[in-house]
Amino acid sequence: MPEQPAPASAPTISAHSGDRRAVTVLSQPGDNLMIHACIEQCGPGDVLVGTTTSPSTDGMFGELFATQLIARGVRGLVIDAGVRDVAELTALGFPVWSRAVSAQGKREQFQAGVLGLDVYGMRDTLARLGVTYVDQPADGSPLC
Repeated sequence: MPEQPAPASAPTISAHSGDRRAVTVLSQPGDNLMIHACIEQCGPGDVLVGTTTSPSTDGMFGELFATQLIARGVRGLVIDAGVRDVAELTALGFPVWSRAVSAQGKREQFQAGVLGLDVYGMRDTLARLGVTYVDQPADGSPLC
């Protein structure tokens, strides 16, 4: 049976409240290379926020990424794409909001993406909720 997309931004796992910093990533559909890079920028209390250059329901995030983020003290994930390993994510208690649940993912060719974006122009809205964006360095150098 094919996996079905969840409603847009439906919470896959319940959330916790509190002040957070958003670490953002723009990836190619089905390519989680930039999520690997973004995880290196995450720290205690952060929330990882990701999207893709075009619509995608591929499962770009799962148990291994969640385990890395938990070890770094990250508080959750918001991704405009799919996630996989939902039973494991639930058992870990890691809060996730995703576009879909899908086991499909990983492309054979990786492509560069961008870290530190104001995803969908939500900086001001999220600031009112206690979320601060991690910006790209002023000199344009990469975050990692």
